[in-house]
Amino acid sequence: MSSKRKKICMFATNDIINDPRVQKEAEIAAKAGFEVVVIGILSERSKVIEKKDGYTIVRVKVKIKAFSNIRKAITKKVRQALECKNEELVAGKDKIHVKKKRIILKQKIKMIMRETSMSLRLLIHNNILFREAKKHKFDICHCNDLDSLLAGYLLKKKTNCKIVYDAHELWVEQEPDSSMLWKYFFSKLEQFLIKKADQVISVNCSICRILEEKYKINNAIAVYNAPFLEKSFVHKPKDLRKKFVNKKIVLYQGRYTFFRGLEQLAKSSEYFSDNIVLVFRGYGEAEKKIKDIVNDLKLQDRVFFVDPVPMEEMVLFATDADIGVIPYLPVSANNLYCTPNKIFEYLMAGLAVVASDIPEMKKIIVENELGLVFDPFSPLDIAEKINSLVKDQDKLYNIKKRSLSIAENKYNWNMEGKKLIKIYNNI
Repeated sequence: MSSKRKKICMFATNDIINDPRVQKEAEIAAKAGFEVVVIGILSERSKVIEKKDGYTIVRVKVKIKAFSNIRKAITKKVRQALECKNEELVAGKDKIHVKKKRIILKQKIKMIMRETSMSLRLLIHNNILFREAKKHKFDICHCNDLDSLLAGYLLKKKTNCKIVYDAHELWVEQEPDSSMLWKYFFSKLEQFLIKKADQVISVNCSICRILEEKYKINNAIAVYNAPFLEKSFVHKPKDLRKKFVNKKIVLYQGRYTFFRGLEQLAKSSEYFSDNIVLVFRGYGEAEKKIKDIVNDLKLQDRVFFVDPVPMEEMVLFATDADIGVIPYLPVSANNLYCTPNKIFEYLMAGLAVVASDIPEMKKIIVENELGLVFDPFSPLDIAEKINSLVKDQDKLYNIKKRSLSIAENKYNWNMEGKKLIKIYNNI
């Protein structure tokens, strides 16, 4: 690197607080001597300006009222058009047919409202990110996900900066029920913008390969989203161990969202051995449904919910458990090829891992002998794999030791972050 410090701008369309990848990227770049500014979106819980770990976070405000008015106007027009169409379709039909058509209509309206909202939000966010960034002179613009890449492209056109496109996921495929129009439009947008990037990176090799093949690009680099090594082995809390004496603890840690197989996971506890408990630590929109399943099946003595912990403490609090579980459902390409942060957090906490039988997670778990994979649609198979690990105490102990070793020597941000620094230096 030249004597002049390169200035890096990182875009993200969130408030950064719960985005560990962006925080780690900014921190390791700052430690390497780069001047780093992360530009995100202001929320009620965040500050406009924040200094953290050697870098600066600037959060810009979105004018919610204007955004809401535009969305409502478009949604109203869409609803009117669909209602007129529905009246034409159901005219003269029986009541059952009319009811089915109305259900379909409501589903269409809901989908269009969601996609309209997301599209408007993307345009508004990219505009304000670009407007903030153009006030400065940056050498590199690091765009986190497709929903900030347009802002990077605009900044490159204005300032001739370099672009790093960081695909955290297969963004276009993130919603299993997205419309064909949605997928077509954003695939075309990504196809155009990705060719403007000077380097493409992603969270695993599968997504890199898919992006290369789909958009005819070269040399996408996998940078696994593992935790920092030195921030993990500091303190081992004992809260779960005190609560569940002589029990083996299976932990799910993270957001409770749909399509993550959490309903099947809760049901699987019905088949657990008596010395196993399942602990959910997190929050999210699927929480009520999971708790309803637990109550309906009378599993309150096997399934427990505990409060979430700050992002930087997730590894530390996970050390109380024995097995970390990741039951994501492969209902979309994005889920099929995912590598959730939690797999590396579990390894860093010294846990055995049981996870869905999907490519990237299977590769990590099976190749390194870190646990077992299961059919995420089958509660019985989930339970059988967990029971088999707990049954063989020596095997479980050795797997947990191996997890720590793999985390120390392979899957940690101290090593993965070096790939990013090399890119910044050579771009």
